[in-house]
Amino acid sequence: MSAAASRKRVICVGHAALDRVFCVESWPAGSGKIPAHRFEESGGGMAANAAAAIARLGGEAVFWGPTGDDAIATAIHVHFVADGVDATWLRRFDGRTSSHSAVIVDERGERLVVGLRGSALQAPADWLPLGQVGQSRALLADVRWPDGALRVTPAFQRSSTGRSPPGKRSKRLSVRPTTLFFPNAGSRPIPAVTT
Repeated sequence: MSAAASRKRVICVGHAALDRVFCVESWPAGSGKIPAHRFEESGGGMAANAAAAIARLGGEAVFWGPTGDDAIATAIHVHFVADGVDATWLRRFDGRTSSHSAVIVDERGERLVVGLRGSALQAPADWLPLGQVGQSRALLADVRWPDGALRVTPAFQRSSTGRSPPGKRSKRLSVRPTTLFFPNAGSRPIPAVTT
């Protein structure tokens, strides 16, 4: 079996954002202007970060979720491609905005996050390819996009992947801020991977 064929497919549904990270020596005592000694852009959002982590660890990560139709959405897509995430179902919505944040980190690792949650998270999820959920080994549904989580989790549970084998009791999926559903093992929360 080839390495590509042995990779486990995980569908991550939910929030994608763009984080702009500024590293500073220390926090100012009051208001003022301080220089950053390092800057980087990275993907953000719970489901998007999970997809990137899965791909970096050698899994086949697939992302389904909404963005606005803006430059931030373009940057989010670029980060998915760079991380090896299949972003075929990252959908841009006209008239909606994408989420983005400024993250300020000092040398002790303390951080301040100023985030703007985009209106794309209010987009409907009636376009999701629910027939594909049975092709994955696991599903991560981020409830920051409620319509997406509410549509995809029952579809996964009805799929052949999400059903328990004969003689095994099915465990109900419980929705938490981020839920990873493992067939035949129920669901358990996983920590969000954040910058």
